[in-house]
Amino acid sequence: MKTKIVAIISFIGNMFFILFMGYELLIANELSNKTEDLLQFIFVSIVFLSTIFYIIGTNFGKDRKTDLDKIDYENKLLSKQIEQQELKKKLNN
Repeated sequence: MKTKIVAIISFIGNMFFILFMGYELLIANELSNKTEDLLQFIFVSIVFLSTIFYIIGTNFGKDRKTDLDKIDYENKLLSKQIEQQELKKKLNN
């Protein structure tokens, strides 16, 4: 749940920052050096866009387990259950 909340906050923050930078570059900024501002916008936007795509790709922080991870988890669970049953037998004898 925490990862989902952090992902949503990051997603909204990145979207806001890209929109704000675009507004500053295109509308509010009247500096003479537009090319430098454009390069800064592109470089910063790459970072924020990659963060947005990562968040969307991970389905807002949802962990994806592969089949191998699931099988490994089930094997560990079964071995612990077997060990627990053996310990119960020892205690009863």
